[in-house]
Amino acid sequence: MKKNLVIYDGDCGICEKSRELIEKLDWLNLFECQPFHNHEAYEEFALTPKECEKELKLITTSGSIYGGAEAVTQICLKLPLFFLVGVLLWLPPVRPLARWLYSNVANNRHKISARCGLKNKQ
Repeated sequence: MKKNLVIYDGDCGICEKSRELIEKLDWLNLFECQPFHNHEAYEEFALTPKECEKELKLITTSGSIYGGAEAVTQICLKLPLFFLVGVLLWLPPVRPLARWLYSNVANNRHKISARCGLKNKQ
């Protein structure tokens, strides 16, 4: 069975903790997580390393590609324990806030990781 592919920043402490959480809560074995540094994992989908470095990417089993807050929403919708979080993130009033928050965290993820004591590989 083909899995949904999560492309994340393997050098980021927040991203590594997020990957660990996804893998821990993936009771249905729906996800494969790969760092964006592994170009072979996603090159067939015409994604560039620069695009993948900018934000989390989710490539679904049907070939749909989501990025940033939309990727987080889709991942949550597929994880039974986070399904309601996914529904909340999907609601129109919450979407712009989720995008803004995701963008700010993503742009400062290495600084935030360091301040939170999460190890960056860099």
